Amino acid sequence: MAYSNLPPAAPAVPPSAPTPQASAGEPPLDQPYYGCSLPVAIKRFFAKYAVFSGRASRSEYWWAYLFTTVVSWILSIPAAVWLSQVFSKVIQWMIDSFEASNKSSVPEPEISAPGALTIVFIALAAIWGLAILVPQLAITWRRLHDGGFSGLWYLLVLVGPGSIVIFIFTLLPSKPEGVRFDAPGSGAHILPEVPAYPPPTQPYAYGQPAGYPPAPYPAAGYPAPGSAPAPGQPPAQPPAPYAWQGEPPQAPQAPQPPQA
Repeated sequence: MAYSNLPPAAPAVPPSAPTPQASAGEPPLDQPYYGCSLPVAIKRFFAKYAVFSGRASRSEYWWAYLFTTVVSWILSIPAAVWLSQVFSKVIQWMIDSFEASNKSSVPEPEISAPGALTIVFIALAAIWGLAILVPQLAITWRRLHDGGFSGLWYLLVLVGPGSIVIFIFTLLPSKPEGVRFDAPGSGAHILPEVPAYPPPTQPYAYGQPAGYPPAPYPAAGYPAPGSAPAPGQPPAQPPAPYAWQGEPPQAPQAPQPPQA
């Protein structure tokens, strides 16, 4: 048995159909930035100064936390040096007073006032702490959203062990449930529209599937692409799925009775 006159089957998906790809570059501010770098995290930290809606990824949160912590430590160095000198003198005076038999004979420690540079750094540290108070609270709020928690969980810091709970929450990975905390109209709710087929490069031709490039030759039994049936003539019908090749089969004959 042989088969012939079979029209070529069209592919299930056009070879040039576009596929969705991850968007390149920095996402909008109303969306979390996964895999964020340190400079971008600092920029987004101050750009979303008092934004409590939306989400913040782990990299976006921890890079900003590292930056604010390091700056706070640097500004606190002169004050820490001056306080360490004060505490050392007070502790030494307490030890001498405890060992001496006559308490009044031990002179009181001489505590010098902080220098001008120390006062400047103390003022800068205070200004810095006030400047990052609101954005630090906002980014922690958004980090809780990204983990699927309400930002109201941050109120646990008012309780003693609550800070440990919040610290653990900020370490948890992102969850898709956090999208409910995005602002209305956020781009995170809009999925990219990817057409199922690419737009045709030329008008559809008779006998040519929409969106496919023109066939190099007409399919068997079909008119050539771009041609149309003559006026008054019905469209060409496709051939049968297959045609029998060779002689038609013969019906079996009944056996003849033997002759006497």
